[in-house]
Amino acid sequence: MMLSTSKILHTCGHEVPHALPSSPVERRRREAWLSERPCPACWRIAERAEASSRCATWNLPPLEGTEDEKAWAEVIRIKVITHNREYHARVTREDNFRDGEADLKAAVQSAADVSLAHLQNETRAAWWIQNRFDAMNHLKRDLLAAVTPILEARRGK
Repeated sequence: MMLSTSKILHTCGHEVPHALPSSPVERRRREAWLSERPCPACWRIAERAEASSRCATWNLPPLEGTEDEKAWAEVIRIKVITHNREYHARVTREDNFRDGEADLKAAVQSAADVSLAHLQNETRAAWWIQNRFDAMNHLKRDLLAAVTPILEARRGK
């Protein structure tokens, strides 16, 4: 697909050049999509402001690193923690467990709490950047490690 450059007026009022497909249909679709959004610079500013606000609301510790690392890592951290908090809420619900599963329920609750606390207390910006993809499954991975021995023991009975 060939690309050509065209300036797009964004919702923030900035006009920014973008590489667009040469196909007229695809070009119009992309132009329309871009024009309904703020420019990339304004979008990053808004995303960072939202991350800072959530960090304050959740009382997360400040990040350590260069200013650029911290700015990027804070956005990553909020996305990861939001995802893992939602997962935590789903897996620790009472109706996920049957009678006689107190050991499984305790293991899930404990592992979920410890895993989420680990994420919320991680302050190295470089860690967030390096683990930005794997961290989305941080809690899931820790839960699997916690419940596997219980499930294997039950299967062996």
